[in-house]
Amino acid sequence: MTPFSDSVEDFPGLTAGPNGVWDDPVGRCEAFAHSEQFRRLFSEGMALMETSAAFLTGPGRVFSRDLPRLEALAFAAESARLTTRLMLAAAWLLVVRGVREQEMPASELLAPRHRINAPALLQQEPREFGSDPMAITFGGFVSDARALLDRITRCDDALTAPFPETSPVAQQLRRLREKLGMPEGGLAGQD
Repeated sequence: MTPFSDSVEDFPGLTAGPNGVWDDPVGRCEAFAHSEQFRRLFSEGMALMETSAAFLTGPGRVFSRDLPRLEALAFAAESARLTTRLMLAAAWLLVVRGVREQEMPASELLAPRHRINAPALLQQEPREFGSDPMAITFGGFVSDARALLDRITRCDDALTAPFPETSPVAQQLRRLREKLGMPEGGLAGQD
């Protein structure tokens, strides 16, 4: 998956949204919620959550019991961070799905309580637990969860970023709206 940005070109197959205005964060959120890109991200994220949960409650639990005390404590701490990353990702994905299914307005995605703010979780380096196949599997889940949360964080930032007013297009649109006495987004879908 490519990094997200606030450019419509970075959302392949995505139009300017139902409102026809890419510089409108609500329209951007709505367009993303209905995109194939989100559908894939949601599917991959939920699959990772299910397989991680199955590992942590099954083979991972058995594996951790056989570790020396300090290693078991470190495994428990890393498991807690993994679970936290996955819960943050799940919460955000479910909010976007709520927008997609019209259970909530797209503006809800812009609310601070739904923003991803997890720099500490993304900066912490995971601990390795040896070359045992279970340790390698666990390390894969940790790595995948970090990558998922990073993708979601970039996406969240891109969707909620203000359209840069320094853009010549944004400046022209703003001047046109002012001259015509139109509200923000008032030029949407007009030829």
